[in-house]
Amino acid sequence: MSLPNFSNQLIRETYQRLLQRDDDGTVKDGTGSIFIPPSVHTSNEFPQNVATGSLWYSGSLYVYVNEGSGNTLVNVSGTSGTSGIGGTSGTSGVNGQSTSLYKYKAKTTSTSGNPESQYILWDNSTQISGSSININMTTVDGIDIDLFLSLIVNGQTIVIQDQIDSDNYQTWIVNGTPTQIIVDGGLNNYWTIPLTFVNSNGSGTTNFANDLPIFIAIFSASGTSGISGTSGTSGGNGSSGTSGVSPTNDFRASFLLMGA
Repeated sequence: MSLPNFSNQLIRETYQRLLQRDDDGTVKDGTGSIFIPPSVHTSNEFPQNVATGSLWYSGSLYVYVNEGSGNTLVNVSGTSGTSGIGGTSGTSGVNGQSTSLYKYKAKTTSTSGNPESQYILWDNSTQISGSSININMTTVDGIDIDLFLSLIVNGQTIVIQDQIDSDNYQTWIVNGTPTQIIVDGGLNNYWTIPLTFVNSNGSGTTNFANDLPIFIAIFSASGTSGISGTSGTSGGNGSSGTSGVSPTNDFRASFLLMGA
């Protein structure tokens, strides 16, 4: 059953909208208006020849073109532009830091040898003029830190501080490889740590007293992750896509819209 011919007729205020094509190929809706598919916009009003004008659609627009030699499906959408260049890398975050803290006592009655369990000693009676310290493997808490002392390396920072008053301290930099001295078959070892003096304050400058409870803090260069770096710059814009196919003036088409 063929559809009725609505050419030059208007159908108003009806719920049904029909499309028709005139003998000259013009596509109209039931009101007699030139048909424009949904989501398609034109740069100017369609004249009688539908091929005239420009179309934009959010997806891909295909048309069946009849130019006298049969119907051909043509994609009239342009190709996508190339991707923009990548942005620059962000700046590196600052290095993190880890700290090991141990409890000891100061020993000032000797400047060499094994300071014995729970003690450290300086190789100079004027502590801040010294060039190394000796640390026994056992802390005041009875903890064997022989393994952790073996991990001390050149360049690390060591702070010796009064446990009661943080204004009393000495700061040192490890300037060589620590040496382990094995005593009693490994049960009472101690380590000699070569140091360079950095700064001090309070009784850390005038000498810590004998038997004074102190902290030894060993700072490592690598620790937890640093804060994030700043974002890189945005990449450049991609190139424009190519233009869509332009049918010839003798254009007969029905629209097939294919969403992106």
